[in-house]
Amino acid sequence: MALFSTIICCINLTENSDDIVQYTRGIAKVDNARVIVVHSLPSAAHLLNYVSSRSMIENILEESKARTEVFLKDFVEKNFAGIKAEPLLMSGNPARELIELADKVCADLIIMGSMSTKGLFSFMFSRPSESVIGHSRVPVMVIPNDLSLECTAEDDF
Repeated sequence: MALFSTIICCINLTENSDDIVQYTRGIAKVDNARVIVVHSLPSAAHLLNYVSSRSMIENILEESKARTEVFLKDFVEKNFAGIKAEPLLMSGNPARELIELADKVCADLIIMGSMSTKGLFSFMFSRPSESVIGHSRVPVMVIPNDLSLECTAEDDF
């Protein structure tokens, strides 16, 4: 019996996504699961309030969205070959969008990076993984940004 039939894989399209992809591929292969590879564009609608040429900003946002859609599609084809995977570009609040998507597609698992922020001003930045964990009805696997599986067990354990 397959444990997972639909997995949401949330990526940020950087080198940090490699570990997220590796875990998602491994789980999806075992269960022959469908994978929805999600990337969330930051909302830039607020910029429209600060410029006189709305059409210029709207054009830039549309071009950025179109380029990201192509990049995401290529990313999925390259990294999820042989797996039932599909790209999905979202915008808005990433945590809320992921939780709503999980309900819409009846996802069994969400895999995402920790997207941690460190340092003096870390309190100023939202951490979507924390919001998703706190509000999701399905398990959430969080892959640390600085993943390291190198570990040596103590001999007397």
